[in-house]
Amino acid sequence: MYICLCRYVKRRYVVCCSWFAKHTGDKCLIRTMDESETGKMELIGVTYVLDAVTFWAQNVNDDNAVKKMSSLLSETCPTARRVLGNPSPQKLYGALFSEDKCWYRCKVQMHKDDQFHVTYIDYGNSEVVSRSALVELPEELQMTSFAQKYRFWGFHVVSNEDSPHFLQGKTFLNNLIFGKKLRIQKMSVCRDGTVLVQAFQGNLDIGEELAKMKFITVDLPGADDCQKAGRILREACTLWTSRVPERGQRGDELQGYMPKLRPAFLDQKPQPVREKSTITTLQPANSLKKKMDKELLEENEKLRAEKSALEQNLVLTEAQLQNMKTELQQKVKERSQKDIEVTEKLLKTAVGDKLRRVAQKAEAVRRVRENSNTSSLGDNLLEAINVVTLGCISAPATMDKVNAAWQEYHLAQEKLRACRVEKDELEVMVGRRDEVRSALAGAVEEYLAEVDKLPIAERGDNLEELGSALSSVFGSFSMEDVGENAFDQFAEWKSRKQQEFNSVRNKTDDALKSLCLWFSDISKFFYLKSGTSVTLSEIADNIDRVLEKVECDICKELEVSLATRNDQDIKVVTNAYYRVMQKIQQEQSLLFTVREKYMTNTEFKKEFLQWQDETPKADVLFAIKKVIKALKSQLRWKLAEMGNLEEAEEPDAGEILKKKEEITEIRNTLFQEINREREEYRKLALLTKKLFPELPLLYPSLDILSYMNSNGLVTKSLERDLFDAEPMRELSSKRPLVCTEFQGQKVILKGYSVDDAAEARVLERAAQYHQAFCNASKYPGLLPLLSLFFGKSDPLAYVIMPNYTRGSLRVIQGSSPLTGYEIPKVMKGVAVGLQTLHCCGITHGALHPNNVFVLNRECGVVGDFDFTKTAEQRALVSWMVAGDLSLAAPEVRTGRPASSACDMYAFGGVLLWLHFPNGTFVTKADGTPDTRGLDMDPKLQALLGKLLTCSGRLTALEVMSDDYFLEADVPGPQRLEDITLEVKP
Repeated sequence: MYICLCRYVKRRYVVCCSWFAKHTGDKCLIRTMDESETGKMELIGVTYVLDAVTFWAQNVNDDNAVKKMSSLLSETCPTARRVLGNPSPQKLYGALFSEDKCWYRCKVQMHKDDQFHVTYIDYGNSEVVSRSALVELPEELQMTSFAQKYRFWGFHVVSNEDSPHFLQGKTFLNNLIFGKKLRIQKMSVCRDGTVLVQAFQGNLDIGEELAKMKFITVDLPGADDCQKAGRILREACTLWTSRVPERGQRGDELQGYMPKLRPAFLDQKPQPVREKSTITTLQPANSLKKKMDKELLEENEKLRAEKSALEQNLVLTEAQLQNMKTELQQKVKERSQKDIEVTEKLLKTAVGDKLRRVAQKAEAVRRVRENSNTSSLGDNLLEAINVVTLGCISAPATMDKVNAAWQEYHLAQEKLRACRVEKDELEVMVGRRDEVRSALAGAVEEYLAEVDKLPIAERGDNLEELGSALSSVFGSFSMEDVGENAFDQFAEWKSRKQQEFNSVRNKTDDALKSLCLWFSDISKFFYLKSGTSVTLSEIADNIDRVLEKVECDICKELEVSLATRNDQDIKVVTNAYYRVMQKIQQEQSLLFTVREKYMTNTEFKKEFLQWQDETPKADVLFAIKKVIKALKSQLRWKLAEMGNLEEAEEPDAGEILKKKEEITEIRNTLFQEINREREEYRKLALLTKKLFPELPLLYPSLDILSYMNSNGLVTKSLERDLFDAEPMRELSSKRPLVCTEFQGQKVILKGYSVDDAAEARVLERAAQYHQAFCNASKYPGLLPLLSLFFGKSDPLAYVIMPNYTRGSLRVIQGSSPLTGYEIPKVMKGVAVGLQTLHCCGITHGALHPNNVFVLNRECGVVGDFDFTKTAEQRALVSWMVAGDLSLAAPEVRTGRPASSACDMYAFGGVLLWLHFPNGTFVTKADGTPDTRGLDMDPKLQALLGKLLTCSGRLTALEVMSDDYFLEADVPGPQRLEDITLEVKP
């Protein structure tokens, strides 16, 4: 029940709620507690201190429940749904605490944008977290909090929150009780749930300790209670026993520890007070009179003494004032004498000083004129305006004509590419295309002739030089529209400023001429050998006026020359500069377009002249195919003969050796012809792409489009039987894998079992991988694919690649592990390879030590992957491990799609394994390895922390620029074939 009066009911008491609101700032009422609640002690553990009288704590009986809650939150929150929209203030959420990175339950107090102010309900503290650190909690975790807010009963804080004293009190209490067990005795409860308690640590009363340090004070109101109430208070169960004042303590200090009780009736005064009143009334009246007269005499004597002292002080003060007056007069006289002396001295050198001052200012004007561009204010910008407006090159008149001709030509070519008609109709379309091409050639000729007459190169250099010069003076510029009249405004401003400046300069020059003329007159006057027309009055009267005029005009010029431009001047100049730079960039863009079109049209003209009167033929390719067919027949025949010789009852070793040599020679010749065939295909594919899209229609048997779609990877003339292959049984548990020679190098043939649908997928994925390798402008970081062909007698697709199996990362680490200096160089090459794939939208999904190869112990290369599987399937194979460390990203293990971020997780796992090959790693709740306790370089630790995580991983490009790889560099050769592989036996 809630009450507002102080009273005692069945040995319980409360404090008036209005007094409580006044001294604690709590506007709620106080709820009384039963005797069963107030009479017993409880044990709590303090979790957070709010101020010198308020703290949060957990009941020690809830320790097991708190531990269980922490375990449930660590399992639930990492995979829980993030909070979307505005959170509810009544709902509980999970938040990631910034200090220990653990999950706790919280309530959102307020939020702004994606920043949320939360209170951790099981501990009492608060902080601001981002949206990414806030998750939804299920219903089973939406239970009441374990922490309770407590306040010391009968105390309040002395100072306000902003004072140092307030912070000292909070710190003192925090050091005293935080993280410790306290015994409490509940007194009452506020409406907001705050429990008012007495708290003890052993035999120590926490409230009294704070009061002794004067961080808090006791301020309880009195109560109009009867004697019975006073007796009840004195007999109350140890509520005030610990606050009995120490011996020697002042009486006024008791008020802070024990409430004063007012008597219930007027006649119930304490006995000492009644006795004192009786004695006072019985004293005689004459005794009181004598006492009063004595006090008046003493007061008069005291006043006389004070009057005498004041009179003496007055005399002394007057004497001091007289002395000060005399000293002041003396000082004024001395100062005046000094001023007179200085003035007389200055008068003696007045003319010289004035001339010296004028000469110094004239020297300053001379330096300004020599070193400043003020005289040519804005001339460089005005010159630039003239350059971009008067000497600009416009678009050639024939450009529109050649663009239209090119558009028509491209349209005719596209129609041929999409053509699926008979041969007669195809010839008509080719003839139409040839007519359009001839018209284009004419337009190109006119365009080239017109462009040859334009000074494009010279104009481009001038604009580049002009732009650089202006940028060095005016700095960066903006492309915002400043208006077409920016140049006119600048010209008007420039003219006005120039006139103003010229006027000031002319006045200065005239004044100096007058001074020079005066000096000429004075030289004539003092020339005594001959008479002069210059009079004494002219010399004496003119000098002051001339010097004053010279000094005034010189100061004016200095003021104008050194003055800072106002905002309006700056805006006019800035707009003109922006407009000039915009004009320069526009013209540079036009010149670039003209040059590009010129180069394109020049190349077209060259090709047109080459194929003007003929169409490319495939006769050479047909001839090569015939030779290849014949060589294949010879090879099979020789293989059969050698087989017969080897199966004879008495094999002839010499004859067998001779047959092997013949077979090797035929095989080498066959591969050379296949190389020639690929070169012819490349030429025809280039002509098809650029000039003759009808070639695939004219020669359908050559299947040129298949070659083009695979970017030259598919070689149909290759067959499995043509190779002298050696099975690699140690690596062939999953697919056919053989080692052989092709084009003079050791290669591996990887076989994939395919049907019609799988064949198309293998071709598409292999072509994407090959395209990524070919598109890399520098070192690609990928293992190349040399060729791809499909078996004719078996449902297999074969991929040919260099034989680097003995240079894999797992083999190298098993025989001669990489050093700490070599690891960053090797792994940076791996990052380059992943970046090459990711730029083409390819997820590798199978990065593991068997699929990373080491070149010369200085660079890593990413190997190809299984083209029959998706990225998710590749990422979940059993060999995606390094030691006992799983390289599959946590999100893939939970069924999410694989992405480039999964490759970066595997990259981090391989990097960790290289530094700790024999390490045993514990997997955390979020699926990532626990690297705490490992002795590693801070740069490596920082990089792994941004890779072996569940979210926000670095990209391959970001990894390449990380501090860990600052000193590592990839090899210089442009292609992988230029690098030799170091393979140790």
